[in-house]
Amino acid sequence: MTDQKVVFEPGGRIVISFDADARIGGGRHSYLMDVVLNKPINPEKSVWSLGVRGFDIIVEKAKLGMWPRLTRTTAKLPYVTIDWDRWQEDDDGLADPEEEGQDDEEEEEEPDPENDLFPGQQKSEL
Repeated sequence: MTDQKVVFEPGGRIVISFDADARIGGGRHSYLMDVVLNKPINPEKSVWSLGVRGFDIIVEKAKLGMWPRLTRTTAKLPYVTIDWDRWQEDDDGLADPEEEGQDDEEEEEEPDPENDLFPGQQKSEL
């Protein structure tokens, strides 16, 4: 494989091109894949490398948030797969300042034996 080129565009378009020997029929062929992602991306933070089985592409979204699907088209792209070992949720690595230092489980408040109310509870709430 030679002349590999990957172009990331801010609008969400990724263009991959390369030349390679054909497995069947012989000869050298040029290949092109043009994919338009669902939403804009950050081209400066998106990277690619050539792996053993093809291109590995890591794309950073321009804005955090869920996408309804990867591409604007609803057609399944048989040549695009997800590497679940590298999958990251949008909130991975982002700590909520209000939750820092808190355990996942909230502690239950004990009733106040003097008036059978929970701490912070008012009699009007009964």
